[in-house]
Amino acid sequence: RSSAASDVYKRQTVIQAGLGELVVESLREARLADRIAAEAGRRQDVVIRIAPDRVPKGFGDQMAGRPSPFGIDIEEAEAALAEIIALPNLRVAGLHIYSGTQCLKPAAIVENWGIFIGIFRDLCAAHDLRPDRLIFGSGLGIPYHPGDQALNLDEVAAAAAPELDALKAEPRFSDTELVLELGRYLVGPAGYFVTRVTSTKDSRGARIAICDGGMNGHLAASGHFGMVLRRNYVIHRVGGGEGEEKIDISGPLCTSIDKLGTNVVLP
Repeated sequence: RSSAASDVYKRQTVIQAGLGELVVESLREARLADRIAAEAGRRQDVVIRIAPDRVPKGFGDQMAGRPSPFGIDIEEAEAALAEIIALPNLRVAGLHIYSGTQCLKPAAIVENWGIFIGIFRDLCAAHDLRPDRLIFGSGLGIPYHPGDQALNLDEVAAAAAPELDALKAEPRFSDTELVLELGRYLVGPAGYFVTRVTSTKDSRGARIAICDGGMNGHLAASGHFGMVLRRNYVIHRVGGGEGEEKIDISGPLCTSIDKLGTNVVLP
């Protein structure tokens, strides 16, 4: 099946099945959803994703102010939203922004939400929208590497609450649900990748431990998941052992990039 045909098929499946809401990332997707909804005899609720033109410093990855596959660029959002609202088989249920991820700085997170609130206000006022929900792509980070400090949620909440309360106090948003998108923050710390040393060797002054699991089970730890410079993830030693030495930890794959840790102190 071609990618274009697959794209249509997926939208047909979810719309015909009565999906609650469909996130729309472009005008093309909105027009396609409108046509499919018409064929299915439905009026489909959609949430429009917007791509801002900036994101504060402090985010591990950011998707604002640059070409992005995610969302409708803010520069084109007002005109695009007008066209989407006019499509007869769609109903705009809300707006969604996710412009940065993996942030461990409370002030940057709160500033970013302030950018979202400004965009939500302006677009809803321009089109007289009373959205069912506004989705805040939170970008709340988690500590991956030694030395990372976990977020102080009380600090984030205290700084963000006044502006969020002010938004909810406006008649246009009094019945609007404010939603935080918390995938990484909730799921990231929920498990461990466990591997076992099966062999050791000395090579040109380095001690190497070879494990039965590597980047095939934890791609990010090898540094090949968007990291410019590879850093060790937090590593926990399971079991005992005497003495300590610095060891490089490699996985079992036949490639030099299957490396899980450098200069890790182990027995």
